[in-house]
Amino acid sequence: PSSSPDRFEPGTQNLEGAVEWGMAAEYLAKLGMDKIHGHDLALGKYFVDELAKIPGVTVYGPKTVDDDRLAVVAFNVGRSVLERNYGDVARKLDAKGVSVRDGCFCAHVLIPKLMGLPNEWHEERTQEMLQGVTSADKPLLGTVRASFAFYNNLNDAYQAVQAIRTIANEIMN
Repeated sequence: PSSSPDRFEPGTQNLEGAVEWGMAAEYLAKLGMDKIHGHDLALGKYFVDELAKIPGVTVYGPKTVDDDRLAVVAFNVGRSVLERNYGDVARKLDAKGVSVRDGCFCAHVLIPKLMGLPNEWHEERTQEMLQGVTSADKPLLGTVRASFAFYNNLNDAYQAVQAIRTIANEIMN
């Protein structure tokens, strides 16, 4: 374009982003993707196996960690899948130095399915939202999600398990 302001709009390509992306790829290649994958599987397996031992903790998704599951684990703590206390659990974990995410992670359809709820639940919730019911009126179902990666170690997973065990004891007793 030769006239203003269009001739000033194209801008510069994101060269910094391309360089940083290349450096990240080199770094991961140097570490070794097979090593990273094995490390992630070991942490995920430990975490899922330990959570299965804690009364009141429900883990969603596959119960074994292998090539079909990443070290990303959705879970809830409580007596009922419908308690909607995932935010409280996440805040308690944060206070104990454990970083997690909570909510439905932009997966409003998947989360109820992972939680074992019937399709009717999603259809009912969709109708409520169309009628103006917000999450402030009726909180969405959700989970707590812990994610492990190559920069985590077994001590991180152990600390998370201990914190979850403490919180589960508080909730269940």
